[in-house]
Amino acid sequence: MATMFVREVTLSVVLSRPGTEVLAVQILRFADDGLWGKLSALGIIMILISTSLVVLATLVGARFRTVEGGG
Repeated sequence: MATMFVREVTLSVVLSRPGTEVLAVQILRFADDGLWGKLSALGIIMILISTSLVVLATLVGARFRTVEGGG
């Protein structure tokens, strides 16, 4: 997982342009500038969004399994 993350960050940094940065590039910029409060807030937002998407996918998957099984 760490190898995939490093590869994605490297590619994002190389391909980013001002105004079109992805979150990984913004995180690196906050870390380089020492903006730990903003970095932490962005990390928490990313965790909340990721968790919400996983929960939603789990609920949708369970719903489809119930519909297929009952069918």
